[in-house]
Amino acid sequence: MSITKWLLIVGVSQAVQIRLSASERNGLGRIARGHKSPVRDKLRAQIVLDAARGLPNTVIARRCGVVEDTVRKWRGRFAAERLEGLKDLPRSGRPPSFTPVQVVEVKALACQIPADADVPLARWSCPELARHVVAAGVVESISTSTLRRWLSRTLSCRSWWGECFDVVDGDFLSAGGACAGDEGEHDL
Repeated sequence: MSITKWLLIVGVSQAVQIRLSASERNGLGRIARGHKSPVRDKLRAQIVLDAARGLPNTVIARRCGVVEDTVRKWRGRFAAERLEGLKDLPRSGRPPSFTPVQVVEVKALACQIPADADVPLARWSCPELARHVVAAGVVESISTSTLRRWLSRTLSCRSWWGECFDVVDGDFLSAGGACAGDEGEHDL
């Protein structure tokens, strides 16, 4: 019985042989050595380059600091699909609940004085802002925790947290409406 046949019976498969064209070798070498290449791309390119040199999966895994299954995966995907096989596959998961336009509209409204939206408040609170964007038809529904997360991550003007001055006379900017450290720019 040949060693190959024995390996197949025992359940150990041989590593897929990789042969590279000159252009593939150059391209993968550029990625593996590139200072601006993402780490995941550098790793995948190095795995394929080592596989093309005839190194076994165990050696490649040790050199790259990954498990053999990772080497087997990228070696096999490259063999099947060449360079396209090294790209990330689409991820599963729940699609976004809100469009980018809806997110921007909510953030823009949060930066406005509630009086400008005919709401008799000095500042927005998350529950009030949530009720208003639903009533205005911007979104069907939204939780206050979602609003708080959006606004805390991206806005430098946090009037809804009460960090800004109260608006007494309706003229927001002359009443000192810019937040401390706010240069008037909002990351929307």
